Amino acid sequence: MGTRHRRSYKRSDLFLLRMWSEEVDESHAPGEGQTEMRWRGRVQRVVDGESHQFHDWQDLLNLLALMLSDTEEQHASHAEDDTRR
Repeated sequence: MGTRHRRSYKRSDLFLLRMWSEEVDESHAPGEGQTEMRWRGRVQRVVDGESHQFHDWQDLLNLLALMLSDTEEQHASHAEDDTRR
């Protein structure tokens, strides 16, 4: 009964990814040019609603890395709080 059990937090996150294509005019003068389809999107962490827009794949990867590192820091602070009790 007097033994403290250290809680271990399993990392798990749930993200909602929305993507759509947009036609982008690549020319510098209207009506002259080439249009290109580009993917855009929004990533949202379902648990807390945090969301960000991205404009290319690298943006998406950077956002996911940032959002996951925030989750790691939150779990670490919860674990520290539990050991202090």
